[in-house]
Amino acid sequence: MWNLCWETSTGLRPSCVAFYERFLSMTRILIWAILFAIAVAVVMGMQSMGGAVTIWWSDWRIDFALSTAIFILIGLAIVHLLLTQLLRWIGDIPERFRRARLHRKESKRIKRLADLALDFTEGRYARVTKAAEEFERDFDGLEDAKRPVQRLVAVMAAKASHEMRDMGLRARWMKRLEALSKDETDHPHLQPLTLAQFALDERDGRAALQSLDSVLQGERRQIHTLRQVMKAYQLSAQWPELIRITKLLENRSAISHVLADHNREVAARGMLSSPRLDRSQVRHVMDLLSKDDLHRPGPTSVIARAMLKLGQASEAGRLIEASLKVQWDDRLLEVYADCEDDCAAQLAKVEEWSRERGDSFAMSWVLGRLHQKCGQAGKAGLYLEQALEHRQSVRALLALADWAEAQSDTERARDLRQRALAASVLNPLTAPERSAAPQY
Repeated sequence: MWNLCWETSTGLRPSCVAFYERFLSMTRILIWAILFAIAVAVVMGMQSMGGAVTIWWSDWRIDFALSTAIFILIGLAIVHLLLTQLLRWIGDIPERFRRARLHRKESKRIKRLADLALDFTEGRYARVTKAAEEFERDFDGLEDAKRPVQRLVAVMAAKASHEMRDMGLRARWMKRLEALSKDETDHPHLQPLTLAQFALDERDGRAALQSLDSVLQGERRQIHTLRQVMKAYQLSAQWPELIRITKLLENRSAISHVLADHNREVAARGMLSSPRLDRSQVRHVMDLLSKDDLHRPGPTSVIARAMLKLGQASEAGRLIEASLKVQWDDRLLEVYADCEDDCAAQLAKVEEWSRERGDSFAMSWVLGRLHQKCGQAGKAGLYLEQALEHRQSVRALLALADWAEAQSDTERARDLRQRALAASVLNPLTAPERSAAPQY
């Protein structure tokens, strides 16, 4: 039984705990029964020896057998004990009433605080700000808990006011929080973290960093703070710092790899968007990224496009080929089509990839572009039409229009350009297509 009840990680099971308690209760009853039987046996044994008790009171005389006297004494002791307990219980009635009233009052306070937190979680911000006004008088008698609860209520009310876009009410609650936070050693970063969150929601990265400065000096390893700093770096366009803190959070599993790759892509695009782009800037971005990060599809596509702007087609092609070996992404194929280096070698690689990966818009597009560059007009038109079957892309429509015009099919070229114009109106060009559209 005990082997079945015992659990090495969680102790006894609930059913076994109940069995154990019943077992102890029965054991105590059995021990008292044995002690009572022993006492009776001792008394009867003393009675058999002829013991007696005589009580004289004036002219009165009372004779008892020894056993009877012992039982009477035991009974009087029990009665005395019961009377004492009764008098104590009666005397404790006022204190019990006081404790009951205090318990009801504390339960009411806790319930109201829980309701406030639940309303805040459910987004009932008007109810939060209204209920927060009543907490000041509810905690007057609890000096130890008054200040922390008031700070908590002030923070929730300020955040609720922020969500309702009531800046005047938010400022009033933040002023109240500032007054409550003076000379407080517990949770000293409550106010700056709240201000930083407000600044991030208003997309003011510099104000958020200014609020977080004191927090970073004290707790650099706090994950929540570092996440806020990451958002602030992105909003304030501090791209090298964004790459650094993204790597730090990713190593601690504090953000997803998808978000980390997105941040690195945004940072690379931000650093390489200068109209005076040069090779040193591209090299600086590549130095900031680790070898693994450099082969992620997002940063690779941004860096490869920057290389193409600088006329480094061969370097861009090699970078994309290395990245595709690590992680396949069709976005890189669309950039690879613009790497005009060795057309025949590129076409051979893409045809090998096509046999391994199958057909897709990006695969058909890059095959059509490469066949067009290599002067194989028939296959170029076939693959470009195949790409349009996957997706109505402006780039593909314009490329196919140029192909049709080269084939002296001016009517079809005109129709394709009209379709491209209509598609661009309904669905504006994406950044990669906009950068390449002037070629056609």
